[in-house]
Amino acid sequence: MIGEGAQSQTPSLPTHKSVDELRQLLLERHDAAVDREDPVLLLYTIMRVCLDEQSEFKDTFLNMIAEAFEDGSNKISEHLIASLPQLSDAISIKTSAANIAAVEHTSVIMDRTLSGHQRLLRWVVLLIVVCVLSTATSLYVLFSILS
Repeated sequence: MIGEGAQSQTPSLPTHKSVDELRQLLLERHDAAVDREDPVLLLYTIMRVCLDEQSEFKDTFLNMIAEAFEDGSNKISEHLIASLPQLSDAISIKTSAANIAAVEHTSVIMDRTLSGHQRLLRWVVLLIVVCVLSTATSLYVLFSILS
């Protein structure tokens, strides 16, 4: 789960010290004995409770965020999976329309090409007719001269 990954990346907090451990630490570092009823120890306990509550709230909120994120990503995934047939149909329709347009464009180009070839063919026929007439005229003149 996502929240577990986020929590594992967060450094763990050190364990809190008991009142007796704190008293021993104060004695070692400051060479001062602190009584169990000392207000400093009361303040430490209050602050420790507040920090523990804050840590619990943080963990709870992280879990809530992770669950909301997981739920949201699952819903988005389900929606996308449910939409795949529609998307596939829409893509197929657009692809088919593009293919039809390409075929229509190709037929227009082929019609223009065919029309151009027909014009060229008419000119070739006309030139052949002119050549035949020229050849016939040349032969007539040649036979006339020779006879």
